[in-house]
Amino acid sequence: MSIGLLDELFDLIVRSDPDNPILAIVDIHSCATLVDGLVTELKIPSSNISYLPALISEFDQLEVLNMSNNTLVELPDEITYLQRLRILDLGMNRLEWLPEDIGDLVNLHYLDLRWNRLKTLPTSIFKLANLEYLDLFFNGLSRLSPKVSGLTSLRELNLEQNLLTQIPEEVFHLPNLKRLNLRKNSLRNLPEEIMNSSLEFLDLSENHGLVVENEQLEYLRAIDCEVLI
Repeated sequence: MSIGLLDELFDLIVRSDPDNPILAIVDIHSCATLVDGLVTELKIPSSNISYLPALISEFDQLEVLNMSNNTLVELPDEITYLQRLRILDLGMNRLEWLPEDIGDLVNLHYLDLRWNRLKTLPTSIFKLANLEYLDLFFNGLSRLSPKVSGLTSLRELNLEQNLLTQIPEEVFHLPNLKRLNLRKNSLRNLPEEIMNSSLEFLDLSENHGLVVENEQLEYLRAIDCEVLI
């Protein structure tokens, strides 16, 4: 059943862009990993794909989906039906928004959204309690919601090269956060709660005008956190 669905999915992708020369040389079967005849991994990076069909929801055993380095502007809402998904790589596309119910992907551990065009994040994304890695490098985010506190398993957060002027104190209460990249934003100061963190790495470089208090630096050094300013 999954083999037939795979062919149908790829046919819809090709029909959406029949002049895409890259798709002509893609072997969709080599892009998929099957277990007991069911697709558990699907990796189609760097193929200039601009359309992901709603049919993707039928791959209900999918655990890994890599659509990085394509030209996707949006995702079908049906992608949120993939309840087994653990790894989702959508880096280097043209996404301007995410499905409102992306928080339904309750088993997600790794989410790569770097190098897109996101200006806001849906509130439900902060319900991803199993998420350990979140990459938002080079988007257009000007605000991060305090609801980020819901990402209780998060170990690494990359917010480099966005438009942030402040970082919510809730980030520094995340119990498992070890690596935080805030490079190339527009931060002016840091909340006092940074002295509650257990960070191992913090990049604050190229935030021109940022003032870091001496006691904050002393705390970070005391916990052996590598700090770049």
